[in-house]
Amino acid sequence: MAGKDNLTPFTKGDPRAIAGGKKSKRVKFDERMQKWLEKKIKKKPGQKTSLTYEDVFRQALMAAAVKGNIQAIKVAFDRAYGKASQSIDLSNSDGSLQNDVHTVVLKLPDNGTAKKTKKKK
Repeated sequence: MAGKDNLTPFTKGDPRAIAGGKKSKRVKFDERMQKWLEKKIKKKPGQKTSLTYEDVFRQALMAAAVKGNIQAIKVAFDRAYGKASQSIDLSNSDGSLQNDVHTVVLKLPDNGTAKKTKKKK
């Protein structure tokens, strides 16, 4: 058990220290996924080059988009051009900020129907 008697101060270059900090589970997962997506798939007979999983997924996405799948079209455009930014202008025509901004709060009762209530700030 740690106590005053057996604690040693940290020194620079200590081999027990993790350089750059410990990677989060999300970062580790992202790195594993990237390695997996870059993995080559065995060539099929008559295929000129071997594809990666990323190539196969990209082709499947584009095939779905060409067939008219709206979600696939949205993903393809978001990846190619970036997501469209949405901004809300809270100024009046003279450039001053609006003072009558309302917050809408949804309260769900036990039966599942929603009620809208407005609160004025």
